[in-house]
Amino acid sequence: PPNPAELLKSERLDSMMEELRATYDYILLDNPPYGVVVDALLCARVADRTIYVVRSGLFDKRALPDLQELYE
Repeated sequence: PPNPAELLKSERLDSMMEELRATYDYILLDNPPYGVVVDALLCARVADRTIYVVRSGLFDKRALPDLQELYE
């Protein structure tokens, strides 16, 4: 689609995740940095867990609860 976010909102992603879950124990979805695009938020709906990778010294860990709230 012209807008990649449309694909992440589609049933195609749901179907793909169902197929992958039937085969694999772990599936990692790598996304662009939060705030750049909405991909991470859209993928969160099909994820069981979210792992945040942050740069030491550049991320204020006090902001983590606010960030986590966005994904709930």
